[in-house]
Amino acid sequence: MLAQLAWRNLWRMPRRTIIILVSILIGTWGMVFMKSLMTGIMDQMIANGIRTLTGHVQVHKKGFFNDRSIDYIMADTEDLSQMVQGLPGDVASSQRVKVPGVVSNARHSAGIVIVGIIPQDEARVSFIGSAVTEGRYLTGEDEYGILIGESLAQKFDTRVGKKLVLTSQDARGNISSGGYRIVGIFRAELDATEEGFAFILLPSAQEMLKMGDAISELCLLETHADQAPRLRQWLESRIDTQTYEVMTWRELMPLITATLDIWDGFMVIWYAILFVAMSFGLVNTMLIAVYERFRELGVLRAIGMRSRWIVIQISIEAVWLLIMGIVLGDLLTFASVEWLRHVGGINLSAYAASAEQMGFPKIIVPLFHVRDLAIPNAFVLFLGIMVNLYPAIKAGRIPPVEAMTHN
Repeated sequence: MLAQLAWRNLWRMPRRTIIILVSILIGTWGMVFMKSLMTGIMDQMIANGIRTLTGHVQVHKKGFFNDRSIDYIMADTEDLSQMVQGLPGDVASSQRVKVPGVVSNARHSAGIVIVGIIPQDEARVSFIGSAVTEGRYLTGEDEYGILIGESLAQKFDTRVGKKLVLTSQDARGNISSGGYRIVGIFRAELDATEEGFAFILLPSAQEMLKMGDAISELCLLETHADQAPRLRQWLESRIDTQTYEVMTWRELMPLITATLDIWDGFMVIWYAILFVAMSFGLVNTMLIAVYERFRELGVLRAIGMRSRWIVIQISIEAVWLLIMGIVLGDLLTFASVEWLRHVGGINLSAYAASAEQMGFPKIIVPLFHVRDLAIPNAFVLFLGIMVNLYPAIKAGRIPPVEAMTHN
């Protein structure tokens, strides 16, 4: 009965009810939509980082992560090959040589990371297999073939079929170089990736650098990033951890990991700011409703209605407002996210340089999960009820005699 009475009381002044509903709606939408936007950004940043040669887990010789030189290569690859054969069926792996070097042609030169790959394996763990936009992907017969990024090709004013020279320090400490012909040009999410990496065959890199069968790293890709710790434990139980180190994507991408932690803190602050703004409107509206019904509430007290029932009635009115505002806010968020997904997301191409420095993708697509509604909705509902206790308790303490004479 109290719930029905509270519902009717809300619509005695529909304009006031609609105003506070809009306030709650905007507050809820601001919380959930910002969460969806940040989830989309973080998900894209993680996906881009993992697909850009990081993978979910990597195995190196100890020291390679801090000093990615040829001095920290894994010479004994027989144990690693046996371990790879015993991997779970849903885990993809790729062996690589990765060393710093210089790429040059007749007019230009630039620092670059030389990556020696096995084409069919690398295509399963990184972006490069589907990123070639001109020419073609490497094959096992491209002994002197090379893949470069679109930005590097423009910088060097070169194209498919032209020749480049790679230079780096070999395993004996000497400077070694080789000539390679461009078989393909790839495009990546970040310009820095296009300018920073050149891909050749693993045997070609090993021959140029006089490494024998040694490799720099073993990259592994699970079905989902959350399974990386499990794969790490599996690997560490099968290799010599005194010689090798196993690292997950969170350790391999410390900047993104730190950004995730920062955004979690930012969202708490954002929730608090929106709720404080929303709570002032809610408390003010409920207080006005109490004073407008001063005589009515006094009459209820005079005929024997207990104070706690008046407090409950006012609280139920607030709960009705909160539930309606939360549901409408969630629906508006869902509509906003679907619309942005339909139009292709928020395009930051005009600010590509600034976005890249911050690690943001060029196109932001919000990511909406139903589970993301739980925290902001509970936050608004619980704290909304808490702030409403003040006008509810004030209504319950109205003196009947004073209320009856109130004008």
